Amino acid sequence: MDGTSASLSAVSGTTALHAVIYASRFVVVRHPTIDACVAEILRTSKHNNRFNHVTGALLACDGWFLQALEGRRIDVEHTLRRIERDPNHHGIRRITAGPIEERRFSAWQMCASVLSPTDEAIIRTLAGSGKFDPGTLTPEAALRLLKAVARLQSPRA
Repeated sequence: MDGTSASLSAVSGTTALHAVIYASRFVVVRHPTIDACVAEILRTSKHNNRFNHVTGALLACDGWFLQALEGRRIDVEHTLRRIERDPNHHGIRRITAGPIEERRFSAWQMCASVLSPTDEAIIRTLAGSGKFDPGTLTPEAALRLLKAVARLQSPRA
C-alpha cells in the first residue's frame, strides 16, 4: 500500500476518530418524563457503546437533547442511525461532524445530565433568547456545554 492509500484509509474513517454533535427534540413515547427517558438511554447506550467503542455525552434540557458521539466513523454513524430510529428523538439536527484527533469524553461510554428548572433558566439566560435551542449553538459552543456537563459528572464505565 502506498502512502496515498494509507492516508485515504485514515481519512475514510476505518481507523480514524470521528465525532458528531447533534440536537433533537424529546418526544414522550415510551417514557412519561425526560428523566425516565434519559435513564433508559443511559442503560442502553452504555451497553451498546461499550460494544461499539463509542464514547460521548448527553444533555437533556428544556425538552431538547444535545449529544456528542465519538469513535470510529462507521461506529458513530451506526449509533446515530439507531438514534434516528428511536421514537423519543424528533427532528435530529447535526450541529457538527468530522474527524477528531482525540476523544473528549473518553471516560464515559455515555455520561448524561438532565438539567433542573434552575439550571435550565441559567442556560436560557446564557443563550440570550429566553429559550434553549441547541440547534442554534455553534459547534464550539455545543462542545463547551457538553464538556461542562461532563466535568460535573463522576467518570463511570
